[in-house]
Amino acid sequence: MSSTVSVQQGDVIVYRLLASQLPTNPDREWTGVVRRVYTPAVFLVVLLEERYRGELELVQLRQVVRVDRNAVQGSTEECCPAKEVEATLETQSNASIDLVNETFDQ
Repeated sequence: MSSTVSVQQGDVIVYRLLASQLPTNPDREWTGVVRRVYTPAVFLVVLLEERYRGELELVQLRQVVRVDRNAVQGSTEECCPAKEVEATLETQSNASIDLVNETFDQ
């Protein structure tokens, strides 16, 4: 994917797993909705794949095969309601903050 392409919250993306993730099929393309952009190169995706629907995954820009800004978003909300995703993100964020605090308090 060209480095001039940017990914925005709400975009539907198609991406491949990194070699370091040890995919059983390195050519498989995964589809998900960007729920949070941390940096222009790293974002949180909610998977749309049937067996993994609603799962969260961090994706890097270099993994992205294509971006679809015109995808119908209604179907993504059905599989993974924003409130549920945000609650999961809040829990994960709080756990990460606690871990950082514990590390530096020692």
